[in-house]
Amino acid sequence: MHELPIVREVLNISLEYAEKNHGNKILAINIGVGELHDLVEGWMQKYFRYASKNTIAEEAVLKIISYPLICRCNVCRENFTLNIHAVHKEEAVTCPVCYSKDFTIISG
Repeated sequence: MHELPIVREVLNISLEYAEKNHGNKILAINIGVGELHDLVEGWMQKYFRYASKNTIAEEAVLKIISYPLICRCNVCRENFTLNIHAVHKEEAVTCPVCYSKDFTIISG
């Protein structure tokens, strides 16, 4: 249910932007989310249809773009992409270059 306030905020920002720029119709809204998000796209789409009724965004397409999880090794400074869905709970995540477990998430 936490998708609804997020969708409403994105819609409000989009409507304000359109109003400032004298827009009379919003065709699409792109939302970028990191791979670590816990948002359910289906609910976001449903809430968007509900929240956008009777607005200039009523017929807009909500596009959700997923960004990968990118980490930086604190030992060798290498950036690497981490697929959290491929990692098993008992596995330790390591840098693919130096195998260090010391890394920082930098995006996603």
